[in-house]
Amino acid sequence: MTAEFAKASIFVLPYLREPFGNVSVEAMTRGWPVLSVDCDHGSRNILTAGADGFLVSLRGTDVMTASIPALIERRPAQRMGRSGGATSSGRSRGRTPSRSRHSCPRRWPCVLCSARATALSSPTGASRGNSDSGQLAFKSVTR
Repeated sequence: MTAEFAKASIFVLPYLREPFGNVSVEAMTRGWPVLSVDCDHGSRNILTAGADGFLVSLRGTDVMTASIPALIERRPAQRMGRSGGATSSGRSRGRTPSRSRHSCPRRWPCVLCSARATALSSPTGASRGNSDSGQLAFKSVTR
């Protein structure tokens, strides 16, 4: 994926429910303008519309498709990319999120352990008796 990511000059995130959008921050760190759906959580909290990308209301693919040419235009895209790079650097203290000590791949096993312990300690989780299947799922994810 890194090789494909390196070929890009803009970033489009068409998801309706992206909880935070680490991938958007990674794109901003690379200096790319970001086009994303304006949803309740996620890109709205990361992007400054018109400064480091565009937020669009997705009522169909036409709205997003119509916004892509503005990002392809060289001058606005370069300005937005520089702004996004500065914004994301401030958020990640100069580290790309994938190399940060808080990145998802490094923290995910801890999150899974915590979620599993919580589920097994709850009355509902204990009555299901699914401790073995939870453990197997954990092992397969953390390899």
